[in-house]
Amino acid sequence: MSSYNQVRTRTAIVDLITAQQATIMAGLDAVRVTKKSEIVGAFFETQIRTFLADKLPVGLAVTPGFIVGRDGKPSSHFDGLIVDTRYPYLGGIDVHKYVMIDSVVAAIELSSILTTRKLREIMAKHNEIRTLEKDRDAGRHATCFYGILGNAEFGKVAIRKAMIEHSFRGDIIMLSDRRADEIGRHCWMEPKAKEPTKFVPTARRTETPLSDLTAMIVQDTLFALEEPMLDTGHIAERMNSFIMWGTVPPKATEETTR
Repeated sequence: MSSYNQVRTRTAIVDLITAQQATIMAGLDAVRVTKKSEIVGAFFETQIRTFLADKLPVGLAVTPGFIVGRDGKPSSHFDGLIVDTRYPYLGGIDVHKYVMIDSVVAAIELSSILTTRKLREIMAKHNEIRTLEKDRDAGRHATCFYGILGNAEFGKVAIRKAMIEHSFRGDIIMLSDRRADEIGRHCWMEPKAKEPTKFVPTARRTETPLSDLTAMIVQDTLFALEEPMLDTGHIAERMNSFIMWGTVPPKATEETTR
């Protein structure tokens, strides 16, 4: 969950990012004429990843791919993984990378439009991240989770209900909420003032959702770079703990044939 929720003066940089958002959304509307959801989705995912790649601090990168836990099994596919580049990739197929859980700073799920099915998928990916966190090095920064949406088919009530049911601890950003005739919306779970261990779903309207998202991601991911530099021996040890899993044969079971 991001703590970024402050009022600030709209600057030239905010205006620039907002103009870039308008370009992305216009392109999204253009490719929708194909009526091919896979083309529309791929366009939106590529546009957002390309946008974020230019904004991340040095030492971090964004890639689509899979997270590998200590058992060597890949996770579900994530549209975007922000990774600490001090860790090597475990492998890849085209642009889709296999990354070790220790390297993951943030996970992103992207969708050109929010449907009931996509909302369920976002919650499932969030829960998967929470499970994978158990395989992370002790002391490493927790993985942040963001759901980034082009448009929404329904409003905040359904989103709030899902967030409560799944104890959601990430951020959901809608670049355009056409159903409510709003420019954008940010949803997250906020600790109660008098009971900080309990969380309530919170939402706010925003005229600059992509700019707000950029600020959140940069602030959240900078914490990962605060940690002491890892020595090469430690990284090599972690690399072996993943790669060597695949080279250890399962215990053989001998069968006697008469």
